[in-house]
Amino acid sequence: MSPPALTSKPSDRTSRLFERLQLMAVPGLGPQLRRRLLERFSSAAAILEANELDLRAVHGIGRQLAAAITTAKQTGFAEQVLTACDQHGIRILQDDDTDYPRLLTTIDDPPDMLFVRGRFQPSDDVCLAVSTFNTATSADRGPAE
Repeated sequence: MSPPALTSKPSDRTSRLFERLQLMAVPGLGPQLRRRLLERFSSAAAILEANELDLRAVHGIGRQLAAAITTAKQTGFAEQVLTACDQHGIRILQDDDTDYPRLLTTIDDPPDMLFVRGRFQPSDDVCLAVSTFNTATSADRGPAE
């Protein structure tokens, strides 16, 4: 599947984001393994086109994970995420975007994508709220609010 038709020809950033979202849909393929794959294949597009044998040459990628990566394009996950983000005014920052928080790049395992509603302010350099796809508990909600 290809990226939704936002314009007649998607920008390089939109295509790259779409491909990275396809990889994000693969269960068990977290940021560290995605980074290892990007080091080996140079782009999400190349990872999605790679065969299972080449994928398995990357440390941490086994048979099941390699098989899941080769079918990632067929899930429809990227389209769903882009549509939901558009509907809710959420933008997706990738780790190489200029708006990506500088301090996050200094931690051991920074997220490769952030889902952001609103804009960062200069004072945001000293704070950050993080949410996951998991359901938040009341204990999680308190500090975030």
